[in-house]
Amino acid sequence: MDTRAIFQELEQHWATAIQRQDKEQLDKVFLAPDYALRISDDASRQISRADWLATIPIYNTRSFSIRDLEVRSFGDVAVVSHVFTQQADVNGVDRSGDFFIVDIWIRHGKDWKVSARYSSPARALPKLPFGDEGGM
Repeated sequence: MDTRAIFQELEQHWATAIQRQDKEQLDKVFLAPDYALRISDDASRQISRADWLATIPIYNTRSFSIRDLEVRSFGDVAVVSHVFTQQADVNGVDRSGDFFIVDIWIRHGKDWKVSARYSSPARALPKLPFGDEGGM
């Protein structure tokens, strides 16, 4: 299996565990001990592993899809970016939409675990004159 296919499968299984609100699988299979989340809505704040896991029972994901997945592998570290589309709410507050996600996966023995996630709502910007490179 090629690197992209491996991480496509890992991201799919991780998102499914979130949708199923399977805290045990998230805790034991997917999250590295130092896992943290940063979201652009509050970029100055880092959400700890414990705080993130505490939101799982109130995070209601009705549906999701992953597209445009790219992987940059650096030995025991992989940087995975993708567009994540979800229909979801958190404690009744709508969180539906497209999000640009960057996950940092670290190899722990033979397993891969997520050490960090960066999430931002995805929105189209005018194209730059030098192509599709995005921001600086």
